[in-house]
Amino acid sequence: MYGWRARIGLLAPATNATVENEFRRLAANIEGVTVHVDRVIGPPGPISKQWEVDFGKGCLEAAIRVASVEPNVIAIGNTSGTFINDEVEMINEIEKATNIPVVTTANSVVQSLKRLKVHKLGVATPYPPEFNEYLKKYLTENGFNIVDFKSRHTMDILTIGRYEPSVAYNLARTLQGNFDGIFISCTDFRTIDVLNALEEDMGVPVISSNLSSFSESLLRIGIKSPIHGFGSLLTRKFLVQ
Repeated sequence: MYGWRARIGLLAPATNATVENEFRRLAANIEGVTVHVDRVIGPPGPISKQWEVDFGKGCLEAAIRVASVEPNVIAIGNTSGTFINDEVEMINEIEKATNIPVVTTANSVVQSLKRLKVHKLGVATPYPPEFNEYLKKYLTENGFNIVDFKSRHTMDILTIGRYEPSVAYNLARTLQGNFDGIFISCTDFRTIDVLNALEEDMGVPVISSNLSSFSESLLRIGIKSPIHGFGSLLTRKFLVQ
């Protein structure tokens, strides 16, 4: 039986070309763990707050569908959709309807940074300016000191998923300052291929949206198997449980 050890339900934005693939690649490193996806409908077009609000409204219906495969946890695979919307309300609504624990990407990032004992942050995003401001506010309110912040200022929602991993690497390499960790935001931004190289070159832990939400999904259901090759978060070596 596929998913004999655990099944992760994943809610992906309809336009997202990355989160499903990176989740599956990470899960392939753990025997008996599978990923099962439903897509939250949203049209291609400019990145906007309204698009994310619509995403939030569509999550419950998608969660009910993915719950049919009886996952052990449901991950909402959208960073901005969970720091712009009320993520606590989203979690409560889905958990009430499905009786399955839910993790959001935004909160997963917070928890992952805390597990790695990161306080001073370098942040890299592909977002337009408005979304960057929302993210800065969210991270600051959760107790992090943003030392440096770099962005590609991408406006078209489909463009982000077409960037090569080198785009995320090169953007993160421009970060400067006395930070003790790096966060690369956006579940459609290809990152997992460059996390090891970034940690080696920058000398600090590096996490991304997809890495964090995958990690928290596993921890939420009690799977602590280390995974090597994608940065220090999944090696479990430095985590505070």
